[in-house]
Amino acid sequence: MSTRNFELEQLDVKTAFLHVNLEEKIYMVQPQGFEVKGNEKKVCLLLRSLYGLKQSGSGISGLMSTWFHMDLKEVVMETKELLRQEFDMKELSEARKILGMEITRDRSQCLLFLKQSSYVKRVLSMYGMEGCKSVSTPLAAHFKLSCRDSPQTEEEQSWMEKVPYANVVGSLMYLMVCTRPDIGYSVSLVSRYISCPGACDAVVLGYSDSDFAKDLDKGRSMTRYAFTLFGSLVSWRAYLQHIVTQLSTEAEYVALTEAVKECIWLKGFVTAKSTKA
Repeated sequence: MSTRNFELEQLDVKTAFLHVNLEEKIYMVQPQGFEVKGNEKKVCLLLRSLYGLKQSGSGISGLMSTWFHMDLKEVVMETKELLRQEFDMKELSEARKILGMEITRDRSQCLLFLKQSSYVKRVLSMYGMEGCKSVSTPLAAHFKLSCRDSPQTEEEQSWMEKVPYANVVGSLMYLMVCTRPDIGYSVSLVSRYISCPGACDAVVLGYSDSDFAKDLDKGRSMTRYAFTLFGSLVSWRAYLQHIVTQLSTEAEYVALTEAVKECIWLKGFVTAKSTKA
């Protein structure tokens, strides 16, 4: 298409799936309100496809490819006219967008580009990630998943049921198949746990320490702590304690107390954001 600089135009077939003749025998119950009196228990044999059938997509693809293969040597306008004679068509002129993929062309260089910027923004908005920061690598080395992170208790399972994990993976998978092969490994990894996902990706790790009698003037000790999320530092602090401790162990307890308070706040924050997403 691009290397030979072919024309690329788009048309929309109204009620496309209803044009497909079925090869398989498929039966359906009579639609509610349209039952034949005296034959309410009988079923209908479908002669043509309906929206929602698994055969619909492949059927219309085969039908349309037959038309185009028959008329490849004809000019574009003649092909459009042939299609109009068979289908109720809506002409969309030059193709610019299809199935969430945006199409741009540089005909002078015989180049064609596909992107899904709008789709990515819509997915981020859907799962509350509009303000997230982008990274250069799809999956950092520190990001690891394991079956041991799957829910172990009923409470954990109940919580994870509210998380649209499968929907997120499906959105990423569509992005990977269409325009982003670079996230293939990342999608493969998260797909392994789609049946029983865990909350390991929201674990907050914390570290605390104290430096006994660091203040030479008043004899106060230092409190230091740091917390990471997704392997990145998200909270840290180093300051003089407000009291004078008599032992290094006591200074450690004071530092640990402040770190625990910070941890409780971070846990509540992360849980609230996950539930909202």
